[in-house]
Amino acid sequence: TYKFSGEKYSLDTSADNITPNYTVDLNYVLTFKDEDLLVRANCALDIKDAPLRELLIRYAGDMTVNRVEGRSAMADDYETFEKDGAKWLKIPFAPDTIGKTDLFINFEKSMKNTQSTPIPPIFIDGAKSVRGHILLAANRGLSLTVEDKDLKNLRRYPVGSAPLREPGLQHNFRFKDQDWEGKVTVVHEQVNIVSEVFHIGSVGEGTIYGSSIFTYHVSGAPVDKIQLKINPSVKNLEFTGGNIVDWKLLDGSTAEE
Repeated sequence: TYKFSGEKYSLDTSADNITPNYTVDLNYVLTFKDEDLLVRANCALDIKDAPLRELLIRYAGDMTVNRVEGRSAMADDYETFEKDGAKWLKIPFAPDTIGKTDLFINFEKSMKNTQSTPIPPIFIDGAKSVRGHILLAANRGLSLTVEDKDLKNLRRYPVGSAPLREPGLQHNFRFKDQDWEGKVTVVHEQVNIVSEVFHIGSVGEGTIYGSSIFTYHVSGAPVDKIQLKINPSVKNLEFTGGNIVDWKLLDGSTAEE
């Protein structure tokens, strides 16, 4: 603001191109399934000095982008491209995007016939600082192993102190810059079944009637079927109980449920 008195005054002005200055808090969530790895990048951006028109993110070449969400992002107009052998994601933002805003990016990677994998790297271009957490979760029946010798600039924290509640969470790491590395080994746990059986029988004229109550305790990994050996003389079979979807006789003496 300038104040003047009188009719004779002049003012010369010039404008510089002010670039946005932004920082990112990143929660990088990896969920391991039997044959797939689902990756979610939760980005909390704090944009200052000027609006942010677009964001460039470099991601691992063996991942594919599934979905982009964010109240300030033009999610349907994102673009993927390759530059110097690396994969990039360009996300345009709505006009006048400044201040704090959230961005959510979902990736996917095949884990078929794969027992170990590097933690897929992600790099947010132009950010003044990027810090946050890497959370490793898995479906039941999968155990994740991370050796300290395979970690670079990642500090291990208790799972209970993770910033997000994630089903199947097994590891929580924190980083303070983008120069981090890690490797995960996936172990398929063995199924262990302990069963208790209670038989009840009653004798009628020419026939023996019976029923059996099975109590199963399944640990290690989930099961989708259980096979029982049945005496061929048993007729009129019927199975009832929780979590039984269907049952069938395989060869006249073996029942599968």
